Amino acid sequence: MEIANLKYSAAIKYFILLLFILLNVCLVSFFAFIYPFSFNYEIDINDQYYLIFVWPVAVVIIVLSLLQHGIPYGIPQILFSLFLTIISGLILCSKYYHWGNEHFFVVVTVLLATGLLLFVREMKAIYVVLILLSMVFVYELFLGYMQYNDIDGSSNDGSLDIKGSFQNSGVMAMYLVVQLPLMYFLILEAGSGQVKFIGNKVRGLKSLRWGIYITLFVATVFLVYKTQSRTSYLSLATISLACILLRHGHWLRRKMAAMTKGGRFAVISIMVMVVSLSACSLFAMKKASALGRMMKIAITWEHMDDFLLTGTGLGRFSWYYPQWQAEYFASHSQPPTSFFLNAGESYIIFNELLQLLKEIGLIGFALFVILMIGFFSLKSAKHFRLMRALKLTVIGILSCSLASYPLHVNYLLWLFSFCFFTAVILATSSFFSFINNRIAAVFNLKLKILSLTISVLLLSCVSVKSISLFYSYCHWMQVRGSAGSAEIRMNTYRSLEKSLGKDGKFLTDYGYVLLNEGHTAGSAIVLDDARRYFISLQTIETLSVACFENGQVNDAIACRKWLCNFLPARFGLRYELLKLYQSKNDSVNARRIANAILEMPVKIPSSRVQYIKNTAKGILEVK
Repeated sequence: MEIANLKYSAAIKYFILLLFILLNVCLVSFFAFIYPFSFNYEIDINDQYYLIFVWPVAVVIIVLSLLQHGIPYGIPQILFSLFLTIISGLILCSKYYHWGNEHFFVVVTVLLATGLLLFVREMKAIYVVLILLSMVFVYELFLGYMQYNDIDGSSNDGSLDIKGSFQNSGVMAMYLVVQLPLMYFLILEAGSGQVKFIGNKVRGLKSLRWGIYITLFVATVFLVYKTQSRTSYLSLATISLACILLRHGHWLRRKMAAMTKGGRFAVISIMVMVVSLSACSLFAMKKASALGRMMKIAITWEHMDDFLLTGTGLGRFSWYYPQWQAEYFASHSQPPTSFFLNAGESYIIFNELLQLLKEIGLIGFALFVILMIGFFSLKSAKHFRLMRALKLTVIGILSCSLASYPLHVNYLLWLFSFCFFTAVILATSSFFSFINNRIAAVFNLKLKILSLTISVLLLSCVSVKSISLFYSYCHWMQVRGSAGSAEIRMNTYRSLEKSLGKDGKFLTDYGYVLLNEGHTAGSAIVLDDARRYFISLQTIETLSVACFENGQVNDAIACRKWLCNFLPARFGLRYELLKLYQSKNDSVNARRIANAILEMPVKIPSSRVQYIKNTAKGILEVK
């Protein structure tokens, strides 16, 4: 009987291990090759619905883990179960935090998938995933060089063409840089008694391993240099400095302490000078891009008092920011020319930490800072090398956050979360040990059972509802790409509205279909509802057309005015507003817009721009 129980327990253990590895292998592959970003303003990108299948798998892993280990879990597992309870409640009951909120659903799903490490608690799972990450890294590096060879010798520098499978050269460069610490660990340190399944012969070939790593490092740095990604340069410098401090911090502190005051002042002065010159050089590399990022930060900063404590809500910043940008140009009659010309269709800003502060507020951001302090205080006597690699990886991602959006890149978001939870289960001591002891005294066995039971029940509810929702999503994609009769399509969209009615992209698509079929009144109503959940150029532009064709000219004008403020340098948008005023015989406003068109600076000259300017000039010449 006892032998049978042991076999049963071992079978559960390896089944859990297999499920976790397969789940995260699928996620890593999905994020790297299919679905790179957690927010997409394009109506036809809705791949977050495929993440629905993570939830039932997570329920199975947690339940089987409880059967294997029993209830008495530690504080990390209990706190994580409480987090899952809150998230599940939001998904089931809230208006804005659900499957249709793309960034929110991606973030909570990634946290769920990587947080399962707290229940799996197997080093083999971590090592297998790390091996997978190294394979993806080598593939992306190879793909990057293939792309570089394709553009080498062409008329342009080709920096934007080196993007791997991430669809963006800057993201590709960030990815390569932040992976370097883990590659260093796997190639040079993993054989130091930590990864048992790496053979003795491989461990003994130290020179070969150094040669492999140096080759990969040089190849990475060269490719990053060719992308001209300033964020990646910053991240590489930060990781290098952090590595030196983690490895030789004690020696450096002793040397600094032994210096005279003049010597310390000289060293600090040189460091400040180097940092300043580097910052100026990075700014000058792509000045227009840098000014555009400054504009986004300045606009966001003007709204720091909005939702100060609670934030806009995770995933809702991309709904608020376009309105803030439109408000900025509506209220500033003479904005800086650099801001005017660089105001693009933006929904996120190139400063992840500032955006995170706005999304989760001071309360949430304070909790994030506490978690990061706790993470960097974690120690592991047995796995200190891996712990150092995890910390350097997180440092790299955080440094990228100062000038880009790594936590909106699904792969980097997953990597950040994976590093955090891996460090938690590796840790033997931390800054929060005393807090854990006090929380442990509060959570007795009955409270642990209650919290885990509620968490599993709510996760199960989300899983069941998610499967049903995925069927609706597939039906939507099917009818969207079909060429069936208009009546069938309309009936299908109408039936799907009940399940997908909180997804702003679905409502935008539905409104567009209604407009094309001549149902202008219904289209205006649906699109007006869509912009409560999701705002984009396409949503507001289509709403303007629907309102105009439905006879709501003033509403159409209001939409066009908003678009002109959101994207002030777009001549085409002002021209459409001009035509609306002309259709209303409003010569005063038509002349005002015509005059504004003639005064607008031109970012990219074209025949279309010249035609619009000539039309505006003709209107002003009419007495």
